[in-house]
Amino acid sequence: MSEAPLPMRARVRRRPRASVIGVAGEVLVTVAVLIFLFLGWQLWFNNVVATASQRGAADALSQQWATDRQKAPAVEVPGAPVVMAVPQAAAAFGNLIIP
Repeated sequence: MSEAPLPMRARVRRRPRASVIGVAGEVLVTVAVLIFLFLGWQLWFNNVVATASQRGAADALSQQWATDRQKAPAVEVPGAPVVMAVPQAAAAFGNLIIP
């Protein structure tokens, strides 16, 4: 005796529908991953970029001061403080190093 073939509906296995909780869970996991990526950008990579930029600006300013000092006349009195000219508006006039 041979068995009768099953109807097409019985052979096809239906996928369960996506529930509201499942979709909300996936959305929350995606949002959490995006937040961690953003925090990594802000806390790590942004710090690396800003440090490189500030280091370059400080080096350029130090080189400029070194050339200005070489061009200045050597009329320094021993023990007297070095007095610079008044800086222009929005001009860098010092390096602040915070350990």
